[in-house]
Amino acid sequence: MLVSGPGGAQGFVTEAAIRAATPAESTIYLLRATAGEAGTPTPRRGMPVLAALEASGVPLAGAGYLTVPRPDGSAAYLPMADLAEPSPAFEGGKPALVSIDATSTRFFRPLIAANPNDVNATDNIATVSGEALALGVHRGDILEVHASASPPSTRSGTPVQLTATAAGGLPGESFAYAWNFGDGTGAAGAATSHTFTGSGTFTVRVTVTGTDESGGEATIPIVVGTPPTTQEPSASPIPTPKPKEHQKPPKPPTSPAKPHEAPHNKRPSSTKTPRRTPEPSSPTASPPAPEPSPAEPVAQPAAAPSAGGSPEPPRCCSAEPPPDGSSHANRSKGPHPQGELVEGTLVGDRLSPAELAAATASEPGASSSSPGAVSNGGSGAAPLGALIVLALLSAGALFEWRRSRPAD
Repeated sequence: MLVSGPGGAQGFVTEAAIRAATPAESTIYLLRATAGEAGTPTPRRGMPVLAALEASGVPLAGAGYLTVPRPDGSAAYLPMADLAEPSPAFEGGKPALVSIDATSTRFFRPLIAANPNDVNATDNIATVSGEALALGVHRGDILEVHASASPPSTRSGTPVQLTATAAGGLPGESFAYAWNFGDGTGAAGAATSHTFTGSGTFTVRVTVTGTDESGGEATIPIVVGTPPTTQEPSASPIPTPKPKEHQKPPKPPTSPAKPHEAPHNKRPSSTKTPRRTPEPSSPTASPPAPEPSPAEPVAQPAAAPSAGGSPEPPRCCSAEPPPDGSSHANRSKGPHPQGELVEGTLVGDRLSPAELAAATASEPGASSSSPGAVSNGGSGAAPLGALIVLALLSAGALFEWRRSRPAD
């Protein structure tokens, strides 16, 4: 234990001396950590502090108080009169103790009997292993120190005004004030200002020392909050929900035209006889067919729908003979000026009214159906009429061939 006295005097008490002065039996002390509680009984044994100070060799004459540094930077102040045995101030007259344990040197102060709210857990001080316990003996008196803060609760970055006052001491003694703001900084003077950064509770301590070694200290907690945001509420953009993307429904597939259903811009054909679709002829081989007379309406043939649903354009027929010299009557397929021959049956959907009347008038039992249609319902009527028309067509074709032949 290292003891510092008035005028710079120092003394040291060894571990052996402390152990030799420690009684074999323990004494029960109360340890209180919260004001107002009964306290926890704890066995203690050690060398009385007054005996340890006397063993150090430091002169105690005229000493007024003892200080013991705490781990948090503050100090315990004990009047020298309270260290007497039996103690006039501590509970049960028990003395303060200095003891040695396996790792450190310890100081323990009993509860103050006159103060039911006294807390002595902060004065149960232990040193770091290997270090000596430091005690200071001072002349003068223990000062009564008061400290205040304005405001005691503030925002980060806002200055706090701090003020301290001290009472007591020897006559004519002047005081010096030292501030510790609890954030690693400090200041001097009875009044000061400090700006805290960050947030939390800071313990501000002011230590007052008189010119005749009187002393005392006081602490005050300062609550510092996180500064509020400086952004105006209206400046914060309000997120607008994005409209949902509506997908267009897929277009229904185009249904192909139903069989036997004519397009809207075509008139249905009156021909009821099924026929095969003729092969397309060369578009440059034949001139356009003559238009029918307005007085004699001719039924238009129905265009057969293709596989994709689009109607097939009508075929046109050539009035000239084929380049190879063969007659139209001998071709089973292809265009014909008066109709088409399909598998031995003459289809009259391109016959004029006069030709159709001439073809059907000579047939017995011919049907009186609508113009442009040849009935095959009578027995033998359709083949006979076909032969007559075929003979006429052959004669016409022969005439045209002879006329177009160059003269010998």
